[in-house]
Amino acid sequence: MKAPFFWQQYPPTPTAKILTPFSFITSLITRYQINKPGWHAPIPVLCCGNLTIGGTGKTTVALEMGHYCQQQSIPFAFLTRGYKRKSRIAEPFMVDLNQHNAKDIGDEALLLARLAPTWIGGNRAASAKAAIKKSPVKLLIMDDGLQNPTLYKDLSILVVDGVTGFGNQRLLPAGPLRQPVIQGLKTVKTCIFIGKDKTGLLPMITSHVPVFRANLTMNPAIRRFSNQSVIAFAGIGRPEKFFQTLKDNQLILSKTISFPDHHHYSNKDLNKLLSLHRHYQLPLVTTPKDYVRLPDQFRPLATPLEVCLTWHDPASLQKLFHMIHF
Repeated sequence: MKAPFFWQQYPPTPTAKILTPFSFITSLITRYQINKPGWHAPIPVLCCGNLTIGGTGKTTVALEMGHYCQQQSIPFAFLTRGYKRKSRIAEPFMVDLNQHNAKDIGDEALLLARLAPTWIGGNRAASAKAAIKKSPVKLLIMDDGLQNPTLYKDLSILVVDGVTGFGNQRLLPAGPLRQPVIQGLKTVKTCIFIGKDKTGLLPMITSHVPVFRANLTMNPAIRRFSNQSVIAFAGIGRPEKFFQTLKDNQLILSKTISFPDHHHYSNKDLNKLLSLHRHYQLPLVTTPKDYVRLPDQFRPLATPLEVCLTWHDPASLQKLFHMIHF
């Protein structure tokens, strides 16, 4: 499912205004959830979350935190709900890369598990207890879950995409917000603001919490495609964001194909991509999330191009981790 276009139109459209009364229900539910007391883990919990539906870069930020932990020799584990997973196991379980695939556990969980032990479960407190019991970790990193009340967060990080911001600033279903902006800012300790401030929200956010700024940049491996024509495809929250990043890195996009977020590729989809590849005789490039959702036999035809964060202040990660009391 793709997010409605009117969610990003500000001032809100007539459609958004008609749906606004229903947003009151979203507000009540979220307020009820976040007011529940969560379980305090005996080790710190870091949460990378957002206030909106759709891709803002939470998983990229979670992976960035994980890489920093590895550099600092901090044993850690990821917690995630396994969005779009087909496995309906109620109890929390750890990802097994030898047994699980993207359909079983979701693409995000698979990417996280390649870096560190990753636990899946809707109840984050239960996942945290399982992770702590399994191995001597000193930190838990939540990918999403800012509004999940089951586990207390020692450091809640709000991740904001500078291009989309908070959309039309209306709550679901009138807009993309999961909770009111001011209410959300009161529940976080800091913000990671990614990209240019296209919506003018930065001054408002900085008046409430400290902000660390970063840009999305491509892995150096992309350089071999510089000034080359490619066919790019993506099924993420904002495919155009990925396509623009490729253009910014001097790739020539002969064709772009967008799919819904977390899309599982059918034979029809794969045949279409294969046909384009053969017709134009050009390489297929995609995101790591899409790559892990491709069948094994199709992966040799596509190249995943990874993104990472480039911080405005090189000491940002060090400062962020100083906010955690180990």
